[in-house]
Amino acid sequence: MTNGYYKVSLVLSLVLILALPLWAADLTQLEEQGIELTNDISSGSAAMPDAPPSILLDSLPDFDVLLIPNSTADDIGIYDPANGNLIGTFLTDTTHFSTPICAIPGPDGKIYVSDQVADAVFVYDREGNYISTYADGTDGLNNIRGIDFRNDTLFVTSGDDYVARFAGEHNRLSDFINDGTDSFDIYFLPDGRALLADIQGTTDNIRLYNADGSFVMELFSVNFPEQIQIDLVAPGDYLNTSFSAALITDFELNGSIISTVPWSSGRGVYRLGNGNLLATNGNGVFEIDPVTGAIIEQKATGSGRFIELVSTGAGPPPSGCQYVPGDVNNSTSYNGLDITYSVAYLKGGPAPPYECECTPGNTWFVAGDVNNSCTFNGLDITYGVAYFKGGAGPIPCADCLPQP
Repeated sequence: MTNGYYKVSLVLSLVLILALPLWAADLTQLEEQGIELTNDISSGSAAMPDAPPSILLDSLPDFDVLLIPNSTADDIGIYDPANGNLIGTFLTDTTHFSTPICAIPGPDGKIYVSDQVADAVFVYDREGNYISTYADGTDGLNNIRGIDFRNDTLFVTSGDDYVARFAGEHNRLSDFINDGTDSFDIYFLPDGRALLADIQGTTDNIRLYNADGSFVMELFSVNFPEQIQIDLVAPGDYLNTSFSAALITDFELNGSIISTVPWSSGRGVYRLGNGNLLATNGNGVFEIDPVTGAIIEQKATGSGRFIELVSTGAGPPPSGCQYVPGDVNNSTSYNGLDITYSVAYLKGGPAPPYECECTPGNTWFVAGDVNNSCTFNGLDITYGVAYFKGGAGPIPCADCLPQP
């Protein structure tokens, strides 16, 4: 079916829904089917008008980035994995997109995008050009959500209670999972096992499967789980955000829950390099406090979806600042003389010889920050003294990582 058909269908659906009293509009049913509202009224906040504008980029950068679909604008944004800042727009496709959910890198270097309402997986090159439709309704797909690769095989979750497998374009294999679960996302572990978000009625949960698709165990129950992600700062931990439970859950593979963070109508989640969480909902993309869930900064407006890392092996984007963390006296190494220099400076002595603008409009002595506070003060001296006595090594500001 054409994209125009889907758009007309969505408009008719919204007219029927909005004609009912507000209490009758079941937001979870809309979310299950990929039907958008202009703003997520359940979160209690409208989209912020001062979120930064997006710049259309010619191609993906040569450093690690995050991709997040905006399903109201039919585009995919590029974000910094260190601090969550919006870098630009990777692509906009109003021809094919209806409700893009998940954009992941394939083993061939191309970008694969699942679309819940179009019932399709679309393929794009690194310049954002549409290449082909990898799978769609002609392959029996319907109401698809999260996708993931394991080696060269693509796995597609569906509201029709299966996880489909594809060995190539329009080459559907037998289902990986077909046990009645209403799958919303799948995440493969390094050993081939899989985590699955199941939204099947009153049994909503996160569950674990063997590499052959056989069920292992239910890890924990949570109402309407959406994206599953690895917690990069805590090896062995994983993250899940839930739409109806309004929680981000940090958990282990044995089902132990490490922590929960409040987050309303959650969809996507990612642990940033600065330790905070990047989270999405129907109002956009937000950096939030990992303990309280308080919004630190809104990165973008629109209807944010899943958050996926595209790794080039080059690491996060460089700051443009060339320095050695801790090297306050600019000697090209970090040693006890830098502690002495720092103490003298903070007592009114000479300023450090190297400073850099990071972030834009903020010029400071970046080498002095060794505790990842993105400031230079006495706490960095305390941290440095502890380091030279055998403590943890220097950690530069995540927003101003040194450029080689």
